[in-house]
Amino acid sequence: MSRTTTTSDTVRIAVDSIRERRAALGLSRIALAALSSCSVTYLQNVEGGVIPTNSDVVPRILKALIDVEKNNAAMGSRGVAKTSDAGGGHDGD
Repeated sequence: MSRTTTTSDTVRIAVDSIRERRAALGLSRIALAALSSCSVTYLQNVEGGVIPTNSDVVPRILKALIDVEKNNAAMGSRGVAKTSDAGGGHDGD
């Protein structure tokens, strides 16, 4: 018996790919959080699979990743410069 893909399955697939796409683009959590207008803690929760079902943030995160990918393609780049916080610290990834 085949299983129908649900909206929650689609969101889970999207969430699973966020960390991998962010890393492939060379984005820190700080940079992606800024591009997505969310906190780093919220982004960490999303990457960890903890998201409210009514979240409008996941689509913003995905849009930010797509925008960076399009920008890189337009510039002929395979990645973007990694960003860091002002203190030179590590954002936990």
